[in-house]
This record gives sequence, structure tokens and C-alpha cells, in this order.
Amino acid sequence: MALKITITDAGRAALINANKSGTQAISIVSVGVSATAITADKSQTNLPDEIKRITAISGEVTAVDAIHLIAKDDGSDVYTIKSFALYLDDGTLFAIYGQSSPILEKSAAAMLLLQLDIRFVDIDATQIQFGNLDFVNPAATEKTAGVTRLTELGEAEQSVENIAVSPVELRRYAEKLARQADMIAALATKFDKAGGVINGTTSINDGILQLNKSRSGLWNTLNFATSGAMRWSVVSDDSAETGNNVGSDFHITRILDNGKQIFALNISRATGLVDVPASFQVGGVRPYSPHNDGEGSGLNAEYWRGLAPNYFTPQSSTDALVNSLNAAIDRRIYGDYGIVNGGKRGFAAYNLNGRVAFCSKNADGSDDWVWLPNAIELQQLSDTVSALLAQKFDKAGGVINGTTSINDGILQLNKSRSGLWNTLNFATSGAMRWSVVSDDSAETGNNVGSDFHITRILDNGKQIFALNISRATGLVDVPASFQVGGVRPYSPHNDGEGSGLNAEYWRGLAPDHFVANSQIITYDVPNGHIKKINDTVELHLTLDNIIGTTQLPYNFTRIDSVIPVLNRDTSRAGWCDVEDNNLNTVTISAHMMSHGNLDSINQCSGSISVYGKG
Repeated sequence: MALKITITDAGRAALINANKSGTQAISIVSVGVSATAITADKSQTNLPDEIKRITAISGEVTAVDAIHLIAKDDGSDVYTIKSFALYLDDGTLFAIYGQSSPILEKSAAAMLLLQLDIRFVDIDATQIQFGNLDFVNPAATEKTAGVTRLTELGEAEQSVENIAVSPVELRRYAEKLARQADMIAALATKFDKAGGVINGTTSINDGILQLNKSRSGLWNTLNFATSGAMRWSVVSDDSAETGNNVGSDFHITRILDNGKQIFALNISRATGLVDVPASFQVGGVRPYSPHNDGEGSGLNAEYWRGLAPNYFTPQSSTDALVNSLNAAIDRRIYGDYGIVNGGKRGFAAYNLNGRVAFCSKNADGSDDWVWLPNAIELQQLSDTVSALLAQKFDKAGGVINGTTSINDGILQLNKSRSGLWNTLNFATSGAMRWSVVSDDSAETGNNVGSDFHITRILDNGKQIFALNISRATGLVDVPASFQVGGVRPYSPHNDGEGSGLNAEYWRGLAPDHFVANSQIITYDVPNGHIKKINDTVELHLTLDNIIGTTQLPYNFTRIDSVIPVLNRDTSRAGWCDVEDNNLNTVTISAHMMSHGNLDSINQCSGSISVYGKG
């Protein structure tokens, strides 16, 4: 902290020589110290409540307007310094300073070193002398050895003080200068708006990455590549935009290791129809592809590569067309200046008024002049190019602020090797919301690896897949919430009870294999109940005695079977037989084995079930 020291009137007077024609040398020999806080006044002649005067002082003139002074007290005195004064060899109070808080505090075991660097506004410091001691630590300058403070590079760049930096900081500064030189040299690496290659991650803040085609019939293309080999292609196609939202449809294409392109997903811009490969069909039919086109497929193309038949000329007409074109070329390039290539063309060159001009002959014999720019124009061109370079995008990557268009070109994301990612992110204020990637799965051959994914990113940063496509098989995987035409298709995630799934078959059986509940009639009869399904009848009776003839409560037209069942207890074991039935009665007999003999049972409770028509 800088201290404002007051030069007393007596001190200034001591500097003036006897003839009052200039200054004279003075000698500061002691420093008085006080524990009293004072307000310095230039009229003062002594230091109030002075504790002691320190005579062990040394000093040095460090500039024409600055001195460095040190006072040393290695005694056992204990005191606090809030004020101090500088005395000359004749006892004159030369300068004084005071403040309310302690400047220094000395203990009995400590040595006090009070160092002062004083800069004068209107006093010639070269007239000041000091005691004859051999210790001095002046502030270091370019010409004076002394004490300085090491600082960091940032402060050194902004400071006007004599401070120093370490070799480490100097190296950092040199590196910073080198980086600035690299930045200037990097202007040559800027990305050209006409197209080129960007090496590195590129962010677009608060803008849109727009692939723009200048007219209908061209392609918008985003490629994902590995070492220059395309793996995925996302395009808006070259279909003609004829109105009513027709044309420029959307496609995702997978590219095999051999370069073969196979569609993975198509979306019509006009109808919204989504079509995917046979491994995950939407649309219900197999589209034409390299798997089922060609001879015998019945595919009758109206256009070939977008061109109608009337675009082409029969082979018989091409010879005349070539001859006509050659004749036109011969007439156009004929020249009278010089002989080049058999006299077919020539030109003359001039240096006119500091500019180089070329002149050639037109077909009608008139001169055709071409003027090259002079030195001034070249400088103007150089300045223009330099200004444009400053607006270029760095090929090493960076940030583009604003909407960016790629006209009639391709934006390709290329990874240098297998095992890395191709990524296109969509973000809000730097927070990712969607990610379209070709993943880091290894490309081991047979089209394996670099699969395609669309991922949605939640507000908390969690990533959830939205669509996966295998490059090898074309298998498309979507979440269980996937919809087709606004409704969720059925899958093991949402079938079963309560799903509303309306199937044509059930386990391969048609509805006519079953009977509707509305066709089943059930009603009670004495001792039992009857179930009728159309003309099929089931009668079930429970009786106290089923032995003998039982009158049926229903007249059958045909009895197919009668099943009697005896009630048995642990002491009896027997069986029963149907002796007779005549459509409205049945006769049951029962038997049992007792001590090795077959005996008849005359009475036993049980049930009778009769199946037939009626």
C-alpha cells in the first residue's frame, strides 16, 4: 500500500543552498518512531510522543525523483509504530507520516526492518544522502539491483510497476505469443463457404443447420462415414415438388461395407406414410428393392434416374449430333494470332498503362480483350480476401452463431476409424435434446458395426432410445410407445386381456370354430339342469337312487351317450352299467364284489349325464 509522506517546511528549507540559487545535498541519518497516531502537518518540527530514534539506517537513490530507505532495530525494545519521522544530520525534521492503525509492531526477540520507497513530486532526490551502513534493499529497476515482486503473467501484462515474472511465467507468455501467432496463421485454415472439410466438433448456437437445395429435383444429404466410407445417409430426395406437399420425401439409408445402399426408413412428405424394410414393415407390402426388381419382377419404371424417355436420343442420331458440335467448335476457336495446335487458336499479350491485357480473335474476326488487374487492384483484392478470411469458419471446429445453409452440397460426419461416434445433436441453451448417431460398435466385416440410433434426452440428461437400426440386418427397433398413423400397434407389450386387440384368428382357428355365448341356453329341471347349444343337449341329474329305470325330464330325438356315476363310501366299491335308453328313459344297473362274489346293488345315490340331440 502506498503511504503519503509529508515533507515539512523545515525539510524543504534545508534543501535550499545559502545563496538561494539552487539546492544542496542533505543527509538523512535517523528515523524516529511513535505509537501515537498523528495527522501529519508540514509545519511540524518534531514527532509527538517519540519512542526512540533509529540511527541504523541505509538508503539509495533509485531514480531522480525516488529513494529507497531501510531502518534497522535489532535491540530488545518492544513498541508499536503508528507514526514515524525522517531526521537530517543537523536534527531537522525532514518528513513525517502517521495513521490510526499500526504500521509495524516490534517484539523483544524480533529485529525490525522498516523499508520505505518514496517518490517525490517536486524534489530532486539526487540531493539526498544516507548513513554509511552496508545494508540496503532498494526496489529493483532496469538499472538498479534490488528487491522486486514476482507476479503472474496476467498482472505483468497490465502493470506499469517494476515487477518481475519467473522463467515459468515467461515461458507461458512465450507460449501465449506463439498461440497468437498460430491464430493469425489459422486464418488460412478457415472453412470456405463454398464447401470443404471441418475437422473437429462443431456447435451451432441459437441457429438452424439447414441443408438447402436451390431447386426441386436435387438432393439434401447428411452422411455418416467411417474413414471416408459412408455408413448412413439421411436425405430429402430429388422427387419433384409439384404442389400439395408432394416431393422432397425423407429417407434413411444404410450403406453396406461394399458401398451398397439399402433403405432403412422412408416417409412421404405429402401423406406422412412411413415405410420400413421387411424386418419391420409399415404399410403391409414389400416395396420394390434390389431384392425383387429386375427381369421378371414386373417393375415398369416411368423414369430412369429422374429422366423421361424423351430426354434421350436414339443411337442413330448421336453421330450427326457429334459432327455438328465439332463443326461449331472449329468455328469458335479459330484465331489469327500465333499458331497453337495447328493454327486453330492464338492470342497476343500487352502491357498497357501498367496492366496486362490478352487479345484473341472471335469467330467474326473482331478482337476479344481480357484485362488483368494492376498492382493497386491486386492490393485491393488482397485486402478484400484478408477481410473475408476473418469471417471464415475454422476447420478445426468451433461455433457458428446463426443459420447455416449448405447449398447443393453434402454435410458428412466422418470418423477416422471404427469404434468412434458420428453425432448430430439438437440442443436448447447448450442442453442436448435429441441426438442422431452412427454408434461406436466395431466394424468387424459382413456389414457389422456403426449402427444407427436416434436418442431423446430428458431434462435431467438421461438418454432414452427413440429408434435403432442395424446396418447389417436392417432390423428397426422402436420403443413400445411407437405409433403408426396415430395409434399404437399391437405387440407383446400391449396385447392380452383389456388390450382391445381384434384378431381374425385365435391360435389359427376361425370364429366359426367356436360357439357364441348367445347360442348357449341353460335352464334347471327337477334334480338337475339342461344346457342346449343349437340342437345339442346336455342333461345332468343328481338322484338319491340311480339304480333301475329313471324317467328323463327331456324328450331326446337321439341319445349319443349316457354316463352314470355312483356315490361311494369307504366300505363299498362298485360300478354301474347302462342297460337301456329309449329317448326319455334310461335304465342303470350296479354291481359290487363281496368276499369274491359278484353282487348286485339295488340302491345307490349318484349322477346321470345324458348327451344327445333334441
